[in-house]
Amino acid sequence: MDSAKRVAFVAPQLPHLCELEILNACACELKVPCVLITSKSEEKNFFEFVKSLKLFDIPLALNLLTLETIPENKSFLAGLENELDNFHLVIGFGEGNLASYQCIKSKSQNKSRFLVWQTSSRPPLADFNNRKNSAAHSIRERTIRAEVLRNTDALLSFDKDGATWAFLEDVSAQRIKRLSRCVNFSRFSHEISLIRRQELRRILGLPESDFIFLHSGPLEVESGAIDSLLAFKNLQQSYSSYEGKTKLCFIGSGSAAAYLRQMVVNLKLENEVFFLSPSNHLDEISGNLFTTVQSLCDSLIYGPLVPTNGDTFKCFDGTYDVMCALASGLHVISNGANWIGDWVGRFYKTFSSGNIHSLTRLMHDAIDKQDKIISVKNSIKKAMKNEFSFAKTVKEL
Repeated sequence: MDSAKRVAFVAPQLPHLCELEILNACACELKVPCVLITSKSEEKNFFEFVKSLKLFDIPLALNLLTLETIPENKSFLAGLENELDNFHLVIGFGEGNLASYQCIKSKSQNKSRFLVWQTSSRPPLADFNNRKNSAAHSIRERTIRAEVLRNTDALLSFDKDGATWAFLEDVSAQRIKRLSRCVNFSRFSHEISLIRRQELRRILGLPESDFIFLHSGPLEVESGAIDSLLAFKNLQQSYSSYEGKTKLCFIGSGSAAAYLRQMVVNLKLENEVFFLSPSNHLDEISGNLFTTVQSLCDSLIYGPLVPTNGDTFKCFDGTYDVMCALASGLHVISNGANWIGDWVGRFYKTFSSGNIHSLTRLMHDAIDKQDKIISVKNSIKKAMKNEFSFAKTVKEL
């Protein structure tokens, strides 16, 4: 690409920091102006991303442009078509949102190239999350997705299942580009995690000797949050020696938050279970910045009850959270959900989704079998560097 060309990345809600980092690295390599267009409400998350780059002396190559959105549909960006007038390449984040649909109009007017960064492994009708939506909403989503897939010059697919669904929806194989998800190991490592762990526990007043489980995902029934709480209570009842020495942490918010807090009181776990939120604990906990605080735990629990990968506005897809935890040398307890859960199952036992006793057994093993876990972590580190190469993915993209 010559110096006169410009690239736009359109994401009404910012993707995970790891995906932003891939984009930023590509912008550095291309040496052409690259603009990230998002909603005004995402400004804080972007500046947290900038801070994370500065900590590791990584140059910033993305210019930020924010647009207004509407409460009825946060995937719409007001005036987007006009802003895309002078861009030669536009990448839309997500194949089912209005912003990507807006990009199609701009493509025909400006004769630009349009790529889609795939975020949903399933079409709306096959996605469990969409079943709660109204019929009109579902029809609109299916229409938008069909139009976006029909008009994209290439589909950047990071999941094999997503690529397969797209192919079955008549997207030609020539337009589907398979890429690997990746983690920048200069930002995530066991050594960095240890330093971060000490800092976080000091800020939160948590003893270094405590074994802490951290639930991955928002406080929703679908994320398995209630199961994690009940399994933790069962762990303490089954192994009295763990009382006072183990803790369970939840981060963020969700529709089940009030119910979970009441359950904690009912189960008399006020001293063992705690909730972190942006409003009263750490500035780093906002939006999709979960990975910046997960170093405080010894074991991450990843157990969504349904295949929810792809609903970007609910953030149920914890793929990058799990990848970052593994790269940081943290132990992960998974129920095998989504491809990352299946990958974790190559190294650790997985629990049966919805089975509290199955989860309790793995929580006990996480504490009791530390010597074996340390050995497995070394194997995971080697496998991740081979399969999730940051430099390779950036080069391919």
